[in-house]
Order: sequence, then structure tokens, then C-alpha cells
Amino acid sequence: MLFSLIMLTISFRNKFNLKVGIRHAVSLLVCLSMAASIWPVMAVAAIPSAISLNSSVAANSIVAYNTPITFTGKIEPGHEATVTVQFKKLGAKQFTTLAQVQSDAAGNYTSTVAATAGGSYQVSWPGDADHDTAVSSSIYIGAQGQITLDKLPKPNYAGEVFYISGTLTPAHKNTLVGVQTNNKTSWKTIARARTDKKSKFRIKVSISKTGVYRLRVVFSDTDHAQTSSEGFNVKLKWGNPWKLSAAYPEYVVVSKKTFKLWFLRKGKVVRVFRAGVGMPSYPTPSGNWKVVRKGVRPTWYRPGSDWAKNMPESIPWPGSPLGERGLYLSAPGIIIHGTTQPSLLDRSYRAVSHGCIRLKNPWVIWLYSRVPVGTPVKIYG
Repeated sequence: MLFSLIMLTISFRNKFNLKVGIRHAVSLLVCLSMAASIWPVMAVAAIPSAISLNSSVAANSIVAYNTPITFTGKIEPGHEATVTVQFKKLGAKQFTTLAQVQSDAAGNYTSTVAATAGGSYQVSWPGDADHDTAVSSSIYIGAQGQITLDKLPKPNYAGEVFYISGTLTPAHKNTLVGVQTNNKTSWKTIARARTDKKSKFRIKVSISKTGVYRLRVVFSDTDHAQTSSEGFNVKLKWGNPWKLSAAYPEYVVVSKKTFKLWFLRKGKVVRVFRAGVGMPSYPTPSGNWKVVRKGVRPTWYRPGSDWAKNMPESIPWPGSPLGERGLYLSAPGIIIHGTTQPSLLDRSYRAVSHGCIRLKNPWVIWLYSRVPVGTPVKIYG
């Protein structure tokens, strides 16, 4: 190849020998092509390497929040190098660096991290001038969050409203948190609320029947397995905070403030219902009233109020907004009745009527069969 280059130079200096110059140029190109084809064979290939990953926690297990996880393994062939521990949350596209440690001369490394979320772990080393980079296989380890409860509530009576409050860790904004009760075979959610900007929650709870209840608070999300607080007991008994006389065989109490209706028998609460009451512009009248008549599948008749002026004179069942039953009170125009809009009674704020007291149809049917004409009704709040 060198000879061809020299002869090419001489030939071009001597213009008269152009054919010779062209011949040597072709020889030079052939030599360069041959050199390019054998160069990869002559280059030294990088040596493959590997890195192993072992964990103190079994793969696919779930650990408590902040549980230490120790990773160990070895670079092959042995190297003293930087090992990177990487982590990827569920739904994430890439691994991120969690920690870096130095292996010893034999390639052994150890790293301990805290489990603050569930996800996949892997380790890698960057290789060197003679060795390829290497990445271990990944393992998944789930993690719970942490629920810290404030001072535990101590309700006394069935139907009494109480609150359970606390904080989620790590911080979770606008996350749904539930209160569950155990029925000896499984847990059932009975109330929910969302956390605020500071990851705090306050859940409103009311249990309508007596007994001892085991309660706990739970939450979960894409990064954390279901997490529960420590369980605690509440004991609820029949109460009479209104100090109503046990001389009454039956008594009905309605709280406009808490949107509840209590049915009492001989001074003891038998059952509590979520109730709808009058809107602020059409308030349910407070006072002591009584049931003056009853009706099955009652027809609704248009009252003289402005809100009803464009409605028909009457609406019979099944279209009647009074639902399946009606208990007519001595308070003018006020009825304890069923509804054609039961979902309104699932709201926390239930001032939804034009003055009457609404119950879901199964509830008003239950109450109807136990409340005779003449039963006193106390409305307050």
C-alpha cells in the first residue's frame, strides 16, 4: 500500500505518465478496502461481565413502610467498582438511582435501602476499558404506607356521630381513606374521606346498631399495598341523650344538624337512619309534633308554595315523590316519607327537601310498620 502511494505521487508529478498514476491509484483503493475489512478482526473485543442481585426480602413480598432491605451480589469477573442500586415504581417507564456503593476487589458489594414504596429493584455497574457494562435481573418488592391515628374516639351510643382522624405517611394529598369494621369473617368499609394538602384525614362515622365493633383505618394506591392502622374497639349501647321518658312506647327524633332520624322504644334507641331535611330556604320546623295519619303509596298534592306553582295538581304513585309510605305530622305540610331520589340520602349534606323528612323507601316501610298514629316526633337542631 505504501509503494502504491509513493508511485501515485511520482506519477502525478510527471504529467506525461498519467496512465501509470491511475493504475497506482486503483491499487491504493484496493489496499484501503482490504485494510477496512480486516480492522474489526484486529480490534480487541470488550470482555462480557455480569452482576448478581440477592435480597434480604423475598421477591414479590410486601413489607411495612421504611423496612430496611439489604442487597448483596458480585461483579463477574471480580472488580472494585461503583455499583448503582436502581428503583422503578409501578407505572414508571425508567429506573432511577436509589443508592451507590463500592464493591471490594473480588467484586462483592452490599447496600441497604429503606422501602418507602412498592416497585422493582435492580443493580448495575458501568464496566471499564476492558469489560462491558452489566445490569442484573430485577425483583419486585411491595411496600405499605403508614397510618398514624390521633386520639381515639370514644362514642357511647348507637347512632352517635364520631370522628376518626390521623395522618398518612408518606404524604398523600386528596387520597381516599376508609374506616372498616370487622364482622368476624371479613372487613367492611363503613365510611370514607379524603386527605387534605397536609396528608391529614378526618372521617365521620356513625353506627346505627348496638354492640362491640372492631375498627381500623385503611388506604392503598398504585405505590403502596393496602395499609391499615392498628385496630381498636368501640362499644355502643342504646342511648337516650334527649332524656325522653320511657313511658312512651314509641318515639321519633329528627336532628336537622346531623341529618339523622332515631326510632326509640320505651326510651331506648332501636334504629337510626340517614334522613333528608328541608333546605335552608325551606327549613323543616323544629318542635314537638306527633303523627296524625299514615298513608301507603301516598299521592303527592301540590302545596301553595311558589316552588310548586308549575307542577301538576297531584302526582299519584308510582311517580309520587312521597315514595312508598307517608307519616303525616301535626306540623302543617310536613311528612316523613319515602323518595324517588334515594341517592340524595347517600350524601353527607342532606338538606335536600322543601321541608319534609325523607327516608329511603325500605327504611320508611320499616318505620311505618312500627309507628302508630299519635307517636310523638321531636325535631331539633
